[in-house]
Amino acid sequence: MQLDMYYMEERVAIPQRQRFPLFERMQWFAAQHYLKRLNDSIGPTSLPPRLSKGLKRLLEFLNTMLARAKRDPSSLATVEQRRLAKLAIPDNLNDPAKLVADLEKALAER
Repeated sequence: MQLDMYYMEERVAIPQRQRFPLFERMQWFAAQHYLKRLNDSIGPTSLPPRLSKGLKRLLEFLNTMLARAKRDPSSLATVEQRRLAKLAIPDNLNDPAKLVADLEKALAER
């Protein structure tokens, strides 16, 4: 639901100062949290459908943010969107692409 609101705010060009503060950065922390939880769980337990769907949407969002941050021409991001995507990546996250890949792998194993 929050991602739907985020995309709607982008479509209608809501000014950044009126949006939820640090929303993009929070998604990276959520990915780190769920990767740790999935790695710490014992055995290939299945996830509740809502959680699985939510994590897949989170991965789509993070892949979009990565494409923007890397100046991927297919992302069609503006200069400002690229700048914000880079700023959203937490300083303690050395390899955001690895985080996304690891979370995708952990989710696929469930």
